[in-house]
Amino acid sequence: MSYRRIRLLITIVGLCLLVPAFFLPAIIMQQHSGPGLGTQPGWVCAVMATASLAGIFKGSIASATPDILCLMVSGLVNPLLLIYFIFCLWPKLVWVRLCLAIVILAGIATSWRFFYYSHLTPTIGHFLWVAGIVVILAGELVGRFEKRAK
Repeated sequence: MSYRRIRLLITIVGLCLLVPAFFLPAIIMQQHSGPGLGTQPGWVCAVMATASLAGIFKGSIASATPDILCLMVSGLVNPLLLIYFIFCLWPKLVWVRLCLAIVILAGIATSWRFFYYSHLTPTIGHFLWVAGIVVILAGELVGRFEKRAK
């Protein structure tokens, strides 16, 4: 099987993990209006995190608290993943994809920091989201070591 086919197969597996994550509970939060726990699906988390990026354009980034900064950085993950897919159309742009992958992984790490600051608990949706992204990005490594050995 060729490098491109294996990479495509890995990307499809990653998407099969990633897409359902948006519909499953992603976080557990303490409800402020009463006792008990509440969950939010992944798509709500994605919308809130991406919407927090508006603070950058409003100029409120300088006065943002650490938890909001973490939310803003984690809000970059999904848009950057779409940009990563676009750059996959040009095989020679490996370094661009590598830089995007590093920023995406850093965004995932900041989402964990945001959970800590906000007293949120990640659930299955978040873990599938992370797993899907890691599998998609790992597809970049397929065949890289074989090419060096030849």
